[in-house]
Amino acid sequence: DTEVGAVIGAYQFNEVSGFGADMSFKASRDPKTDPTPYDIYGRKATTLVFMDPLETHYIAEWGMETLTREVFKSYVAFSLSPILLGEHYPIVATGNWGGGAANGDPHLRLMMQW
Repeated sequence: DTEVGAVIGAYQFNEVSGFGADMSFKASRDPKTDPTPYDIYGRKATTLVFMDPLETHYIAEWGMETLTREVFKSYVAFSLSPILLGEHYPIVATGNWGGGAANGDPHLRLMMQW
């Protein structure tokens, strides 16, 4: 409940639509046309952070135990060391973390990540 995974320098090879069980292939991407800049270590200036949401029901999601776990998980995910990253990464996209396939309330999930 207190761990996240991170991949630094990731490149998106495919475009997809949907999420969870409804995700499907949309198109391939050409690495030569990717405008993503490189960081000071020569990696793509991207970091993917994997944080697993609890699958929950709307009412149970508001319980103190669930709220605490999810807020802490979000805190851990957004607390990656600047030394690890090499520089500041100004753009964050979380998709629909916990609000889609995990059946969470997207408004509550947004506030958890604030």
